Amino acid sequence: MTETNYHLNIVASRTPSFLGQIIRLATKFKHNHVSISLNDDLVPLFSFARYNYNSPFHGGFVEESWLRYLYRDNDISVSIYSISINKHQYNKIEDILKNIKLNGCRYDMLSIITKKPLAEKDIPV
Repeated sequence: MTETNYHLNIVASRTPSFLGQIIRLATKFKHNHVSISLNDDLVPLFSFARYNYNSPFHGGFVEESWLRYLYRDNDISVSIYSISINKHQYNKIEDILKNIKLNGCRYDMLSIITKKPLAEKDIPV
């Protein structure tokens, strides 16, 4: 990547789960799930999600595959946004992702409702 060729890729998706429907109803947004990647091929793709599809009570920071959107017969809408960033911003985001992967992060029903999945003190400056 050159200095001007860094991107933060944001994938907003409309997943067909019951929890996804509840999130869309509560937020009035078209999409209910967001993932990010620092690579244009969307590998790796990171998000906060449930560890078990059937349980909304236990989740965290996960590495996903964009292939998950190809294996469903349901109506899944996806929007991809690419934001140009500089090398410093790229490195900062990469450090934050590494820190979350290393130290974990709480993400469950309570953190969704309170909108506090990550304490500010946990984000490296």
